[in-house]
Amino acid sequence: MPHQHEAARRIAGSLDIFGGALLSDAVGLGKTYTSLAVATRYKSVVAVVPAVLRLQWENAAAAVGVDLQIKTHEGLSRDQNIDATDLVIVDEAHRFRNTETIRYNRLARDIRSARVLLVTATSVINTPKDLASLLRLFMSDRALSLLGVDGLESAARDRPGNLLRATLPLTVARTQRSIVSLRTSLPAITDGRVANDPPVPPALLNAILQITDTLEFPCFEGGEPGSLLRQHLLYRLASSHGAFIVSLRRHETYLLRALVAAKKGQHLTRREARAIFSEDRDMQLDFLFDMHARTAAQFSTAEVRTELQRITQLMLLAEYPDSPKTNRVVSILRSHPGKTIIFCAAVDTARNLARHMGWTRCAVATGQGALIASGRIALDAVLDLFSPHSRRTQPPTSATEIDTLIATDLVSEGLDLQDASAIINFDLPWTAARLEQRVGRIARLGSTHQGIVVHWFVPPEALERRLCLASRISRKARHQAVSGSPTFSGVGRTRSFNKALELREQLAALGGEPQTAKPLYSVVRGPDLAVFAVTWLLDTGATREILMLQGPSYRVVEDVELLFERTLELMDAEVSTGSPPPTLMPALWRVLRERVYSSCRSPDDSRTIQLTRLALKSAARAGRDRNNNLLAKLDKIVDLLSAGVQVGVERKINDYLQRSPGSDAAELPSPDARTTPTFLNVNVEAALIGDGTQPLRL
Repeated sequence: MPHQHEAARRIAGSLDIFGGALLSDAVGLGKTYTSLAVATRYKSVVAVVPAVLRLQWENAAAAVGVDLQIKTHEGLSRDQNIDATDLVIVDEAHRFRNTETIRYNRLARDIRSARVLLVTATSVINTPKDLASLLRLFMSDRALSLLGVDGLESAARDRPGNLLRATLPLTVARTQRSIVSLRTSLPAITDGRVANDPPVPPALLNAILQITDTLEFPCFEGGEPGSLLRQHLLYRLASSHGAFIVSLRRHETYLLRALVAAKKGQHLTRREARAIFSEDRDMQLDFLFDMHARTAAQFSTAEVRTELQRITQLMLLAEYPDSPKTNRVVSILRSHPGKTIIFCAAVDTARNLARHMGWTRCAVATGQGALIASGRIALDAVLDLFSPHSRRTQPPTSATEIDTLIATDLVSEGLDLQDASAIINFDLPWTAARLEQRVGRIARLGSTHQGIVVHWFVPPEALERRLCLASRISRKARHQAVSGSPTFSGVGRTRSFNKALELREQLAALGGEPQTAKPLYSVVRGPDLAVFAVTWLLDTGATREILMLQGPSYRVVEDVELLFERTLELMDAEVSTGSPPPTLMPALWRVLRERVYSSCRSPDDSRTIQLTRLALKSAARAGRDRNNNLLAKLDKIVDLLSAGVQVGVERKINDYLQRSPGSDAAELPSPDARTTPTFLNVNVEAALIGDGTQPLRL
């Protein structure tokens, strides 16, 4: 489609200049096909995708005749290698935001000199640091210093607005409404009422909460593990009383085994904890496995037995035959004639809902597989039965058709399920990004519906006070707005558009090709502002920037929204007969000079300094030993660090320096490791200058 052609062209330029690009169009705009268009420029391509999307990617690539190799996120988490290639496409790239994971480490190390296309509609899940971690996969910390960002990681922490402005040349992030040609191609979204029906009757819920508040979790050391485990139990309770009971049984099992271990003077190992709580992996209970369990000498068996009594009380209270929350869902389904996806936070909740519905024309899809009335079924098969039109499969028979898909967030990313016309957020996730991904399964290109409906459930007040889910989601949505997600969701409001990004897209259009060989400028009757179209000439190509200075001190305007609105203010102003303020151009040259000087400085982040010291220490030993070969290698490493390298090369350098440099076991990082683009020149192509005769609009 035309908007995909435009995105592919912009991404191609960014890949050449910066070695990477970020495709962050809103969900449903066809980022897979845009990525495949970019892939046609390269001889060898590897796509790194979630396992659940592998078949979808294979089908899309085959349909347009693009040959690529596919690796899965899960495979990288098992430390599987990526072969050397020209382009790496990372779908759902936000899953690589944590730099400490195995998958991040494997991807970072295997990128080598490949170009990197990161594909995600939600580059920020928790904080702006997520965006910096993604960019560091293909660029050094100081790679954007010419554009005013001295360090990606420090900017994400201290100046996120500046990071958003500076990443304009390497990011395509458009909202649905910013693409005029698509305004009638996507379904309108209507939010249903927000329900807060409790999982059990209110009086019973209060009794359960009173006992849950007294749980002490005696087998774990310190207050934080207990607090996290209590949050986990409350989250399960907010989902359904069935999920709560299953988790209570696992806690009971853990306590009973702890008593047995205590008699032997032992404590339960991490492996045993994993085995007991493995069914809760859909709840991301990884924190439990890193807790320090107390030994038998650190807790009394009396404490454990008292805790077991509380657990037993809770299980008896929670065994209630009816659920107001479940009854509300059944009522919603009866009022909606089309296909519906119900998103739950727990596998046990999904199964209980299906049982309550008698497994009538419904299916369950979770990280543990798919289920229909007759038993287990392949996940792809159940998705085909539910959404045959969007998945281009044969329509099922009336006996096998599925109208309701009850799913955990396994199916909230990337899948085409446009046959559905309604979503029920039965449980709130921990992040705003999950909400946006959920609605993106059906509010996307290819939908045959003119409108879709999103229904909401939030925890009842007593549970929300303890979990703070709604406030947590609101806070993370604000981070997304600041750091580059084109759309984001809040509780009760499915889609908010990122005005800053929409304005940034219009800024990209303002910074187009110059019309003449000479710089153009105009002085207008306006506030003391000046906006410049600047072209940075690098050894890898040219990139443009819209730069605004605000008087009287002529500081750089970093806020994208202010930058655009004040540019429009100057463009609408009357022409002035005055001249540019005499202090303006020296201020501009000062800003440009400072950026050039900054780009020439060696990186000064703590990691680079630490590695440089290690290299120099090894060089001193090599000099004493007259080991000229090792000295040459260490000299190359110092050069790499001084130029700035991406995080994968940093980690390879660290390995080399830690493993006795010069030995056969130490592998020197590849000499073709990509470094920061080199500055050649800068041109000011156009300027629009306010003469200071008008006040700023507030």
